[in-house]
Amino acid sequence: MAYTVKQLLESKQFPDMRLVICKENLNQEIKGIRIIEIEDMERYLTGGELLLTNMKVYFGETEREFRKHLNELEKKQVSGFIIKQHSDMVQKVNYYDILLKFCSERNIPVIEISEDEYYWGIIKYVILQIYDENIARLIYFKLTHDNISNMLLDGKNFEDPTKNILLLLSSMIGNPVALYYSNYK
Repeated sequence: MAYTVKQLLESKQFPDMRLVICKENLNQEIKGIRIIEIEDMERYLTGGELLLTNMKVYFGETEREFRKHLNELEKKQVSGFIIKQHSDMVQKVNYYDILLKFCSERNIPVIEISEDEYYWGIIKYVILQIYDENIARLIYFKLTHDNISNMLLDGKNFEDPTKNILLLLSSMIGNPVALYYSNYK
């Protein structure tokens, strides 16, 4: 049986999760789940994924470029978007409003989560719903590997890569992580 956006919302696993756009197309099957980590994420999708984003990767893109990416994502028949909107971010293009209008016109569900919600809890839950446990572990490993590799290879994170990796690991496992060096003098 296919796992749908409607089932995710009805699961009540994430109390702060709320549907913003598209009540009509909630029976869309979730075939995978990914974090949008690069502007042209559509190149790496197989189709039917639920996409998680705070849209930071698009900051610096023009409205035209952003719409082009959205059109490409639509061609991949994404099952929906989960948006983490940050109230303190100011950008010259209002990506959030563009996304809402785009998804409303095309009946693509948009779900909003609070700033405090970690993507990894949602990812873990969803992949366990759509795959058996062994496949879910492999997919989780790949997503983890891709995320850490992207963080290490992205020039923006060279200021304090150790701190960034520890924060990422902390959010992935749901517990604080610390690095202890006993020979530090």
